[in-house]
Amino acid sequence: EEHEKVLLPDSGSGNKHTRNAVMAKIGYGDQEIIAYSAHFETFWILQPKNQTQVEFLANQIDHQEEIIIIGGDFNSLTKGSVAYLEERFLQNGMERLSKNTGYTFEYSGVKLTLDHIFSSGVEDFEAGVWRDTDASDHYPVWIKIKIQGIQ
Repeated sequence: EEHEKVLLPDSGSGNKHTRNAVMAKIGYGDQEIIAYSAHFETFWILQPKNQTQVEFLANQIDHQEEIIIIGGDFNSLTKGSVAYLEERFLQNGMERLSKNTGYTFEYSGVKLTLDHIFSSGVEDFEAGVWRDTDASDHYPVWIKIKIQGIQ
């Protein structure tokens, strides 16, 4: 029904790339789903910039919306940065649906979970990581959701 490019703050340092999110409003039956796809600053840039981008996106979320999905490359290098994401989005009533899916990035034997999906308003879900691909340096995270009131 509607879409918008969201420019994230503190982008462009280090590798000179602007970081963005994309928002889409999706009508499904009588429900409205707000979906964001995000690509945060890379992890070799100072962690506070990544946190600023998390705060900015979290503040974009309308707390009145029932169904919100945020997914993407959060470049969360450490367990502490993943915990920060979980804590901050929990303040918006969102849980990390991809919590038990495992690593999404692998390099020289190092396995990291850099990509996540958060949501509110979901009754039940399945989540996973698809590792049978070489389309990106990250493995895609996926969810299948059941939304309350929708069959």
